[in-house]
Amino acid sequence: MSVIRTFDGFNFFQPPPESEPEDMRLVRSSYAGNEKYLAEHPDRPAAMPITASFICAHAPDYVGLPTVGWNRGKWISLFEEMKLDGIDTVIFQAALWNELRECYYASEIYREDFRQWEVIAPMLEAARQCGMTVFLGGYGSLSGFNAGKMTDREVADEIGRQTACMLELLERDPGFAGIYYVSETYFQGREPEAEKRLNRIYRNYLGRLAQAAPGKKFLISPATLYVPDSSRDFVEFWNILLDGLPSMILAPQDSVGTGCDLLPRAEEMWRLWKTVADHSGFPLWANIELFERVKFSGPDLFHAASPARVRAQINCAAPFVERCICWEYPFFTGRAVGAEALKHEIFGRKNELNSKK
Repeated sequence: MSVIRTFDGFNFFQPPPESEPEDMRLVRSSYAGNEKYLAEHPDRPAAMPITASFICAHAPDYVGLPTVGWNRGKWISLFEEMKLDGIDTVIFQAALWNELRECYYASEIYREDFRQWEVIAPMLEAARQCGMTVFLGGYGSLSGFNAGKMTDREVADEIGRQTACMLELLERDPGFAGIYYVSETYFQGREPEAEKRLNRIYRNYLGRLAQAAPGKKFLISPATLYVPDSSRDFVEFWNILLDGLPSMILAPQDSVGTGCDLLPRAEEMWRLWKTVADHSGFPLWANIELFERVKFSGPDLFHAASPARVRAQINCAAPFVERCICWEYPFFTGRAVGAEALKHEIFGRKNELNSKK
């Protein structure tokens, strides 16, 4: 369950206040497990570089670094910096958020019901000028978390809205390499009806786009939530959700930053994700979370993670994945607390892996 709050003129998803004490207790417990792991394992150089990052108009649950109002020149400056730090691919998270009633392009379809800002057009222009590969996210909603409660009519409406949004984006400017599926979900136990509905949404939406935009790549980045003694159920859940989909990149969040998984279990979870990816024949990437939560309510919820923790995350994933990506490089190597150390040690131009890219 989420509530909508407003900071700095933008809307954000946040949990209800009454859940924060217990949520923070669980997060602190996870972080204690990470600290124990780091104390028991020597700090090793990262086995892989991070070569792609999510970007956004603004993060959907904290202020971060909003790009609303940026012109092409400001995007060019960011992309040039990212390329110097070894990043050649960006994933623009969402062209709009349904529940936030915000749209980040000049939409004809959604202009009556959503506040609008033109963020995507200058971003795509700058990306082309800088030679940056772009995956573009379309219609964002909480359907990935609410599918078990959706009726068949609501599922059909969701498919229609998602499809209409991306077709409009393709008509405006098809000059991007791939499409990101925005409405993420996660395994928290078997829910047969939710699994069927989510597969129906994925299959219909992505199938229509595969016909409308042949040659576009697809990418999905679900969250990782550890559920004890459920390895078989985890694999079967994802096999059902991904059944019959066009070829896509599976780039799970490692969820170490959110506290939904932790370093002592990370290799086990990546082994399970590899099983899922191999079953579907999909490439497997790792979405490395660069942050650490400090609270659940308010505009500033996250600090940058320690470089040692991020290196450990990369090294847990590296044996199983083809590539490492991350969430919101611009903020967590920019003005977030702890960003300077993270930028220098993980992305810095003295980083031998990145300097060879």
